[in-house]
Order: sequence, then structure tokens, then C-alpha cells
Amino acid sequence: TFSRNLKMSIGEIRLLAEEVTLNTTPSDFSGNTRIRITNANAVATGTINVVTQKRAGVTVGTISILPTQTVTIGKSSADTLEATEAGCKAVAIFDTH
Repeated sequence: TFSRNLKMSIGEIRLLAEEVTLNTTPSDFSGNTRIRITNANAVATGTINVVTQKRAGVTVGTISILPTQTVTIGKSSADTLEATEAGCKAVAIFDTH
């Protein structure tokens, strides 16, 4: 089956900028296209953060990020990201795999 052939690997990332707080102010991350986002809220608070990706002010999509969860989002250089609150930390990366 497919799941037996699936291998998990720990990849290397290269940081392209300093980690910042992602909040309700849209950011294009200086045109970088891969952004690693962590919901830094503690599990005990249960605060889910919704991140919105926009292109020319129009919503492209949203994702809910659970407390302590990390995701990587690919975007175009002009797209912006914003979060429902300041509990998210984000950094531009280069994913080597």
C-alpha cells in the first residue's frame, strides 16, 4: 500500500529573515515565497489562529493553525499573509527538499 512506501524525512531549511510576529497587518515578507508559521499560543489557552493569504487584497485562502502547530505556506512574491491575532510567529525560509 501507499502508506508503507511513504518515508518521513527531516529536511533542512535556510532562514532568509528574522522571525516576526504575524498579526492583522498584512505582510508580503519582502517578496519571499515560502513562509514558516508557528502558532506560539500555549495549548492550555486553546487559541486557534486563522491565517489569511491575499492577492491584491482578495482572499486566496485561509488556514486554521492550532496552538503550537507549525505550517509552511507557499505564496507568490506579491501575496500577503495576516493572522487573526498576534500569537503567530513567522519567518521566510528556503526549503532545501
